[in-house]
Amino acid sequence: MTMISPEERAAMREGFGRLLAEKCAEADIRRVMATQSGNDPALWTAMADMGITALMVSDDHGGSGAGMVEIEEIMEEAGAALLAGPLLSSAFVAASLIGLSHDADAKARLLPAIASGEKIATVAFTGDSGSWDVAGVTATAQPQDNQW
Repeated sequence: MTMISPEERAAMREGFGRLLAEKCAEADIRRVMATQSGNDPALWTAMADMGITALMVSDDHGGSGAGMVEIEEIMEEAGAALLAGPLLSSAFVAASLIGLSHDADAKARLLPAIASGEKIATVAFTGDSGSWDVAGVTATAQPQDNQW
């Protein structure tokens, strides 16, 4: 993990806040929410250029290897601006899980593209079968205190 100084963290948060103030007016948010992607590609590129999409990616895969303090501060700004986009799911959750995996090929293939903003990723969990089709999805109901 890279050490980001309090001064660097404050500058990053301030810059990100300014970007969101410029690009996330109510009309902008409503416009983006009405699109099929739910993401503004120009804003995503600007966030990537600032290094926001690279925070949870290790430096050996093109990121900054930041920690939870930086993520918390960036997510506060994103939440305050009502950011419509995949920041949490792609840059933070997916990047973290891929980074924690033991799959060196996946890390090399995916993390640099997530860090640069070139790719947007997400995470999907499967049931015990590991299958994505309808037959592989199961649910079990069990009684507990007269309820299911």
